[in-house]
Amino acid sequence: MKKLLLFSITLITAITFLSCGDSNKDETGNPGKDSSSELQKRYGVKSGVIEYVLSGSQEGTKTLYFDSWGMRQAEYTRSVFTIKGIYKTN
Repeated sequence: MKKLLLFSITLITAITFLSCGDSNKDETGNPGKDSSSELQKRYGVKSGVIEYVLSGSQEGTKTLYFDSWGMRQAEYTRSVFTIKGIYKTN
């Protein structure tokens, strides 16, 4: 009975200690930083331009412009799609 009482008190103390944390800290432990703004960032840089070269059955270029950490973006493709000698221009 004494072992059960001692185990219960230890368990309640551990749960109380672990639940009394600073809720204003992010996962790195920095206080005051809003972690929800980190979740809204799609890319690791604020703005940029990415240019792709397409090859294979679809040849050409693709350009991606983004701003506001990726929340605003535009994609432009200039390509020729080839299947069995039939061409389709994009």
